[in-house]
Amino acid sequence: MRTKKRLIVIVIIAIIAIAGCYFLTQRSEGAYSQFEHIKTKNIFTRNVNNPDNTYYVYFYNNDCQECHQIEDLICDFAKENDVYFINTENKDPDNKISKFDWSAFKTENDIEIGQVDKNNNIQYYEGENAQKYKNSTELNRFNKIKKYEIKIADKNYLKINKKAKKGYVYASLLTPEIDYSSLQIYSSVELANLPTLLEIKSYHVENYYYDVEDIKQYITNLN
Repeated sequence: MRTKKRLIVIVIIAIIAIAGCYFLTQRSEGAYSQFEHIKTKNIFTRNVNNPDNTYYVYFYNNDCQECHQIEDLICDFAKENDVYFINTENKDPDNKISKFDWSAFKTENDIEIGQVDKNNNIQYYEGENAQKYKNSTELNRFNKIKKYEIKIADKNYLKINKKAKKGYVYASLLTPEIDYSSLQIYSSVELANLPTLLEIKSYHVENYYYDVEDIKQYITNLN
């Protein structure tokens, strides 16, 4: 009888453990639990029998508010296309992710366009103004429109742009430039932010889509 009770207890514990693992998996994958999740080392191992077919890898995590904004859009897109998901909260050694160096990027690319006078009014340099950058159609080397925000250099901005001077005005570049052409199996995937969508074909990254607006525009244009 004692052996039977012990066996029942073991079975109950096993059931609780399995249920707990299932719950944690569902929670970690959130709205995307119905779709296949992979690790970064598997990015180029999908569609091996049809390498010319395009597929996508979508990076997200559950604390990303921007990711929640397009959950429905991504779910609908994944139902119609080959999309694989990577939760950046997964700290598995095979899920290698590195952060884009925003400080180095902004130090190199942000543009000084004016300064604040003693009355706290912005005085733009000749030929410069806010609309010039807010309405920019200039493309970077990856054919992405350069998006800017106007920043007055305060103590927080000075930590990011090492060349900035307090009280001066900058067109701060928001569009990252990441060269995914050399990305290989087992490489660490560099991410500027979330969400990020990679378009993959023939074992290399064809293009990437960064932030909500970029991803929404790409998916909308496909339809």
